[in-house]
Amino acid sequence: MRAHVTGPAGNPTLAMEELRVDTGPSRLSGSGRIASLRDPVLELDLVADPLAPVDVRQYVPAWPIDVPVSGPIRVAGPPRQLAIDADLSSPAGGIVAQGSIDLRQGLAYDVEGTTRGLDVGRLIGRPSVDLVLTGSYAIDGRGTSERELDALVAVELGRSRIYRWDVLSGETRGRLVGREYRADTVQVRLSTTVMGGEGTFGLARGGRIDASVDLESENLGEVWPGIGEISTRARADVELAGTFRSFDATGDLVAGDLVYGGFRADSFVGDVQMTGIGGAFDMHADGTFHTLSVAGVEADTAAVTLEYAESRIDLVADLDLASEGSSASLVGAIDFSGPVTETRLTSLTYTTPDGTWRVEEGSELVLAGGRVTASNLRVTQDGQTLRAEGVFAFEGESDLQFAAENIQLEDVARLEILNDREGVWRCRTIFNCTEACPREIRITKAIGEVKKAILKGSARAEPIRHPAME
Repeated sequence: MRAHVTGPAGNPTLAMEELRVDTGPSRLSGSGRIASLRDPVLELDLVADPLAPVDVRQYVPAWPIDVPVSGPIRVAGPPRQLAIDADLSSPAGGIVAQGSIDLRQGLAYDVEGTTRGLDVGRLIGRPSVDLVLTGSYAIDGRGTSERELDALVAVELGRSRIYRWDVLSGETRGRLVGREYRADTVQVRLSTTVMGGEGTFGLARGGRIDASVDLESENLGEVWPGIGEISTRARADVELAGTFRSFDATGDLVAGDLVYGGFRADSFVGDVQMTGIGGAFDMHADGTFHTLSVAGVEADTAAVTLEYAESRIDLVADLDLASEGSSASLVGAIDFSGPVTETRLTSLTYTTPDGTWRVEEGSELVLAGGRVTASNLRVTQDGQTLRAEGVFAFEGESDLQFAAENIQLEDVARLEILNDREGVWRCRTIFNCTEACPREIRITKAIGEVKKAILKGSARAEPIRHPAME
């Protein structure tokens, strides 16, 4: 150090032309002066290269930064009532701060600052905290430790990452009390989503979460990246409850233009509950899809109950099909844990104006990768049973075997014979044959019933009775 002393002997001033401090972990250089050594007042312009946490904590035990910082630091004022101005870089990112620190009664501070790509988890030595922040901040409070921390906070963010989300902008106003943030307002904007709310957010493992959040999104897959390739517009009012490590979300969801794998729907309206968010969470949903299409099935509405856990959705659904007078009830599962999404159907009842078909218990249909696999498939209607085993491919080769019980296949064969230009279609429906028949059989009507059966694909024409049989 190069310095000289000026002023009266009883209260001199120390002027430092060159100051160097090397503690091993830290190195400081700079210049300045200490006015009035009896009641010191600092005026120092320093450069840290670097300033290590271990050295700072000797004077500020609650120092939260866990990595060394480097850059210019200006300090002015009495040692226990300092004004600071710093522009620091670190392995975790950049920090610019201006404000005051008051050590006269504990620790109080009033600081404004900005960050540039600051990795908060790395900065404070907690890798599980997935926050990379760029923005401006104001904090006015006191506290010598995390448990005693009490501060008013205002934050405006630019492009940042908050846990799983890439954030374009955000802002919040609230109070930081220990490891708990009590937000008066929070708003976060992603590329196609806006979320806003208020409440309490715990910032440590056992921290409490109790908050309300409103969400509007043009692409729900942006909000929930872990679910896979999903695209939908959505609006939701959600209540959050639990802890920092695992919390639940319940609320009302309205979604439109849903696309998920081979599933499409115009809209969904219902209630959603997600449990264990922050880990391997589960989801339960009750609601109704409108105008949906999946695996070649078209439906006007589908009332569903969904259970999501470990990349699998179990579902129960009642469908009002697009075909007039047709409906279906089904039980199945969608598994998207593998490279190909797999849809498994274990129960189905299909009702049309002509009757009801049922997939019996123990049957299984699996749709995956453009192939339908039937295992012990048994379909019944009015005592008729159709069995199937094997694979049907929408493209390429299929290997599917059928067996029929009590199905009148001979009727089908007869219809194929009659469905010919030399068969029933030669009839011009002018009733000559009916008039000529000596037994008064209504032949033209019988031919008409056969034509109807061919067009409907059914052999069940009305029986034609001789007058003498009535």
